[in-house]
Amino acid sequence: MKYTKKALFVTLILLVAGLVIGCKADSVEVGMVETHLGDEWHANYTTFSGTKTDTFRADAGQTLVVEYDVVVEEGMLDIQVENPDGEVDWTVSLEDDDVDTVQVPLEQEGRYTLRIRGESTGGGWDLTWEIQ
Repeated sequence: MKYTKKALFVTLILLVAGLVIGCKADSVEVGMVETHLGDEWHANYTTFSGTKTDTFRADAGQTLVVEYDVVVEEGMLDIQVENPDGEVDWTVSLEDDDVDTVQVPLEQEGRYTLRIRGESTGGGWDLTWEIQ
């Protein structure tokens, strides 16, 4: 009887832990190799679904220059810049490979967010940015 209570207790703990971990899984990364150093961000993956973010500080009147080289083998990848109010200043949705350089005017002072969102995508990205 003593062992049955212990086994039931351990099973209950494992079940609750599994539910908590499962509820927090809002991102799927299979085979992801990622390097993120300052204003350079590189990633390759078999499957990516979820969101990754970085932030940077800028003054009003500056310009963000974003260079990207994206490989999309399947699914979709979004890249966007959000201003300090959380509004999107620039976005691109990619379903195919693409290389581009864009200039985003930064009209507010504060902390901006660079957001990468994958939806059942396979491939990778090379992303660099500079504030001018």
